[in-house]
Amino acid sequence: DDVRVVYVPPASIGNYGGDIDNWMWPRHTGDFSYMRIYMSPDGKGGKYHKDNIPYKPKYWIKIAEEGLAEGDFTFIMGFPGRTTRYLTSNAVDESLNYNYPYLIDLYGKTITLLESFEGDSQVAKAKVAGFIKGLNNAMKNYQGNVDGMKRTNFLQTKLNFEKELTAFLKKDKDLLKKYGATLDKLKKQFDLRKQTRDYNMMLRLLGRFAGTPMGIANSAYMTAKEREKPKADRNPNFSEKLIKRRVQRLRFTYMSFYEAADKALLTQYLNIVKALPEEQRIAGLESAISGDIDAFVDEAYKKTKLKDPKFAMSLYKMKSKQLEAIDDPFIKLAIKLYPEQEAQRKLNEKREAVLSELRKNYVQALYAWKGKNLYPDANGTFRLSYGNVAGYNPRDAVSYKPFTTLKGVVEKYTGKEPFDMPKGLKELYDAKDYGKWAHPKLNDIPIAFTHKVDSTGGNSGSPVFNAKGELAGILFDGNYEAMTGDWQYDPEIQRTISVDIRYVMFITEKLAKAYHLLEEMGVKPSK
Repeated sequence: DDVRVVYVPPASIGNYGGDIDNWMWPRHTGDFSYMRIYMSPDGKGGKYHKDNIPYKPKYWIKIAEEGLAEGDFTFIMGFPGRTTRYLTSNAVDESLNYNYPYLIDLYGKTITLLESFEGDSQVAKAKVAGFIKGLNNAMKNYQGNVDGMKRTNFLQTKLNFEKELTAFLKKDKDLLKKYGATLDKLKKQFDLRKQTRDYNMMLRLLGRFAGTPMGIANSAYMTAKEREKPKADRNPNFSEKLIKRRVQRLRFTYMSFYEAADKALLTQYLNIVKALPEEQRIAGLESAISGDIDAFVDEAYKKTKLKDPKFAMSLYKMKSKQLEAIDDPFIKLAIKLYPEQEAQRKLNEKREAVLSELRKNYVQALYAWKGKNLYPDANGTFRLSYGNVAGYNPRDAVSYKPFTTLKGVVEKYTGKEPFDMPKGLKELYDAKDYGKWAHPKLNDIPIAFTHKVDSTGGNSGSPVFNAKGELAGILFDGNYEAMTGDWQYDPEIQRTISVDIRYVMFITEKLAKAYHLLEEMGVKPSK
């Protein structure tokens, strides 16, 4: 449990290009950091202690000092999240024509709202920065999916695929009887979801977009109610381990709490709910939206104790009756919301169970059609993926090379965020003081590279190995043109973006002058 930060490059290296370059190629971001594991002197590990010593393994991954070249073999190991390559056209239609556009619009409005508080102070800017970055990252991903689906006519491709499957099933009476109605049944389930999708969306987003006090009050009351149920009746996602982690992380939540921005978030959320069609309004919020929303929000933030992290943490130890006795506007709202949220959770649980069974039948039908060698979806487990270093052609007459270099950093340099760079880095470039870390053919420091490994959200930070099993890079992104990769992997256009280990070593040696870290990793510095 004792893991300590050793070195993090300046933000103008580690986040070079910021949200502008996020998901984009060419990329010039030095996204890496060093951490060291510590253990007790007797080697048993354990919690942090001042007497702990660095862990020294017998074996460790060697640094690839020779580096990679175009065409070289690479492989990654990591924990990708989930992909959706075997969802049907109904899911594609829902995402393309509702979920993505809805969230792009909401995230864009929220980013603009939060950015309006950046000028208040440096503290305010720092507090809203994380949320803005996360929203920008997701919004760009969703927009990339929309652009990619439209460009490739992906929905029609799915529909054509399903027509071919149906035609295959009709050739076999047994298969038709077993799987023939599956696609129609799936469509009916999605049609049911359409009836209340605005309501579902806003109820689901309450914890993130209704401000910190509202989110915590809601979470704490739901925790108390779940604890009081028989174990068999609890939400399958409920666990004391997760609750403990949530409470521990509240201190980080409050590090980002800026009251003025938080109030604006809640106001925006309540106004969106108020504008929903009458039949999709959230009943538990009627007391907040029936009158003057601005006045309600001002009064709620004046009265609440939920701006205090210690008070917030104490709520997770209480029973529902104890919470109900507290005179706090946000806890009162959470109590009103609970029956509605619980009913919706149970309804969604039933629908997901039906969908899960139908999707299982769908995949079995695909097995019958295509055989057993279907490309696997990612499901949050440890995965290996491999492919060669390669550029790509994103559109007509445009060709991208697989490596970016320090020259590109200097070309983008403006002296202001997000294209700022440390003075020392510019001096190293001007002097061509690259040590042994330059790419031999490019005669420059390689920054990042693209390769054909299959990755998705969750893979960030995965080690990139060369054919010898040496550490050749660190995975950190994908390319914008292939955002639809979670729906369908396309080897012609999909690329993973990784920081080149030579840039990591160059920064470590030449800019940080951290020779002791090189020695610790078994790397000889430049002569």
